[in-house]
Amino acid sequence: MKKFLTIIVVTLACFSSANAEEGVNLICNADVSINMDTNKVTSITGTKAITIFPNSKSYNFQGNTGRYLETGNLITWVETGGNIVDKYYFDRVSGEFTDLFGFMVDGQFKAGLAQKYKCKKAEALFEKVIK
Repeated sequence: MKKFLTIIVVTLACFSSANAEEGVNLICNADVSINMDTNKVTSITGTKAITIFPNSKSYNFQGNTGRYLETGNLITWVETGGNIVDKYYFDRVSGEFTDLFGFMVDGQFKAGLAQKYKCKKAEALFEKVIK
């Protein structure tokens, strides 16, 4: 019984420490939208929030959570739904965030629209209280 309780306590400690990773909160202000067919650039407004978890290489964006890839200064991930594809790129040095929206046509990605945002790190207004 002692071994069983010890295993449970150790397992819970591992899960709680894994879930305790502090995320980096980003607030991203919309800048421009680029129509990839016409190359027309339009000024846009709006705000998006992203949380990056560097230790686990995961993200939380618009209610979706997943793993990202790192290539140099770029953090990238892809979200799909049917033939619709969103490719996301975040440059952690410049703070530029790009949402490249497109479709899968005959097995190939066809970009339709790119939206660019300028991101800044956001600090919590108060500490989270854990009881």
